[in-house]
Amino acid sequence: MDVLLQAGLDTGSVESTTEKNIFQDLTVILVEERGSLNTDPVSNEVSQMFRIVLFVFICGIVSLFGIGANVTNIIVFIKQGFKDSINMSLLGLAVGDLGCALTMVWVSISFSPLLETPDINFNPSDVMYLSGGWPHACFN
Repeated sequence: MDVLLQAGLDTGSVESTTEKNIFQDLTVILVEERGSLNTDPVSNEVSQMFRIVLFVFICGIVSLFGIGANVTNIIVFIKQGFKDSINMSLLGLAVGDLGCALTMVWVSISFSPLLETPDINFNPSDVMYLSGGWPHACFN
């Protein structure tokens, strides 16, 4: 009853008010008491830490393994020769994957917090997207 009175409803109109209106009024009260309703369930620090772990460590390690595997595949397919069309197709696939892995290593290095310096006159993420993100999308 106290909540309804705080929401501006008098006791005579309580019976005619639907549950939907009551919940809307309660939401208004909660927003007014807290200042603003934060709908983001994850803080910025947790989000930044997740990006660092994902892009710097996991993508970097997987890309390094991919570079090694694709270089090995390219060497094997070149030694086998180009008599069969399947060897040429798989060589092309290995070259494309190698380009994708190389650009992903650059993206991984660019996400490193060690490269963040306030003394530069450009945004490093813009350079990373132009030199690593777009070529990665082309190889993909």
